Amino acid sequence: MSLGTATRLLAGAGQTGKKSRMAGDFLNWLKNTVKFGVTGSTDRLGNADLAKALGIRFVPDAIGGAMVGATTPGDLGDKVIAGTTDALAGVIGGVGLSGAIRRGGTLGIAADIAGSMGGAYGSMPIADQLLRAKDSMSGGSGQSPYDKLNEQRTKEIENALLTKLGFGPMY
Repeated sequence: MSLGTATRLLAGAGQTGKKSRMAGDFLNWLKNTVKFGVTGSTDRLGNADLAKALGIRFVPDAIGGAMVGATTPGDLGDKVIAGTTDALAGVIGGVGLSGAIRRGGTLGIAADIAGSMGGAYGSMPIADQLLRAKDSMSGGSGQSPYDKLNEQRTKEIENALLTKLGFGPMY
């Protein structure tokens, strides 16, 4: 179902009720906001212009997601969850903010960057909960990779201290 079809259905398919018109107006506004946020324009763009607009909007978020995924401790699944959550939230934040202010050019790109950063920061607790749920479902104790790393490093420090004091390692 296309967005236009959904708009017509919510608009009441010919009914003239106020609520159905409001729903149609809202969906039309939402469609234009997302289109402006993604492309920086509500005009129809050629393939080259569309590729350029999508690259400007989405490539930095994809790079940020890849960096988050690469630096997340844990297995490949943990890295994919963290990186994907970061990239998607960055895209949503950037498209949302730049579409909401509806300014083109440098101001639109600056809004996209600010929204992407906000989305990336907002993705951190979401990714943390997803990683805890993954660990819990795979038989673990529901810890994030950072919790596991912290526990491992604490044990290493305690063992090093006990060994220096002459008591030997405890773990």
